[in-house]
Amino acid sequence: MALDATTLTVAGSFVTALTAAVLGFTWTQFRDGSVALWWAGSNLLLSLGIGILAVVWSGGADAAIMPLGFLAMTVSPALAWTGVRAFNQRRPHPPLLLAGPLLIALAPLAAPPSLRAEIGAAINLLVTAAYLGAASWEILRPVEERLRSSRALGIVVGAHALFILACVRDTFAIDLGRPAPFGTILGAIHFEMLVYAIASSVFVVALVRERSEAIHQKAARIDPLTGIPNRRAFATRAEFLIERAVREGAPVSLLMLDLDRFKLVNDTHGHDFGDRVLQAFADSARRVLRPNDLLSRWGGEEFVVLLPGAGREAALCIAERMRLAFLTAGEAVGGTVVHATVSIGIASDQAAASTLDELMKRADTALYKAKRLGRNRVEAEPAECLEGGAVIRIA
Repeated sequence: MALDATTLTVAGSFVTALTAAVLGFTWTQFRDGSVALWWAGSNLLLSLGIGILAVVWSGGADAAIMPLGFLAMTVSPALAWTGVRAFNQRRPHPPLLLAGPLLIALAPLAAPPSLRAEIGAAINLLVTAAYLGAASWEILRPVEERLRSSRALGIVVGAHALFILACVRDTFAIDLGRPAPFGTILGAIHFEMLVYAIASSVFVVALVRERSEAIHQKAARIDPLTGIPNRRAFATRAEFLIERAVREGAPVSLLMLDLDRFKLVNDTHGHDFGDRVLQAFADSARRVLRPNDLLSRWGGEEFVVLLPGAGREAALCIAERMRLAFLTAGEAVGGTVVHATVSIGIASDQAAASTLDELMKRADTALYKAKRLGRNRVEAEPAECLEGGAVIRIA
């Protein structure tokens, strides 16, 4: 069966328009799916550009409108690049978005009339490859959030950019007034474009879904008020860290923390202000703790911290830093003098022999002692209750 290039071009336009519709629908289903909307616009312009070329090559329109088709096909990857920037929470670059179309429109005017069409097509392909390369780099560049679908999408877009770049040479070797023959690199675009449109759309949809799932999973682990791990996330992570400390024979400590007279703060200033006090404590604690320490909101005004590798003396030092940090931060919150303080109880194992539940009970006992002795203080189990061992340096 003989393949007709014009028919393949029409099919490419239809398939690309269909992927745009799928991406548009995806955008309506996900709150954080703006990349799907940008990519839908990109594929819609790509479909329009391919369609214009198909109409001209079939004799249905004058060749004078071909530059419009090429322009649409160039703006298409610019929108895709903008979409992935938005996905990574980066602003668009309007000057760079306009630079490509302006270059395509103006650069051929400086070329000899006999080569104007070829040079215009070559510049078009170069600009398209540049936008695609920028989009690929934006997808693959290191960010805090690493999604599996982003690598696949970045590879697809990068491969398409390299293919477009390889097509530049053919613009000077074929008749641009008709479809490129199948025996050339540019002729392979009839197939490659279909693969790119479908594959990139599939991975964009996967990317949006993966981001949505990651957001929901994070929400299930994070306390929405303070932005630190919640009780469930702490228990899971803490048990793992304690088990690892047991295997390594390393010390571990646990702090139970309770904001002093917090009910009075709520009754006096209101619950909204109380929430700000909780946030102020979480912020002050994060500034003091080490990167591998695990801070969590246990419930209400109660917090808990696991200190891997810290023995009793190290834990006392860290707890005192936390107390002093909040003594300063809680003096006045949002311009309101409140004198908020925290009491801290410590349980330590020099050889990590206890379970999480045991450490929690012992730390809670020490916390109760801190409250009973006047609040705004740190209390630890008596040193004679612990086995000897080395103290881990914390600074």
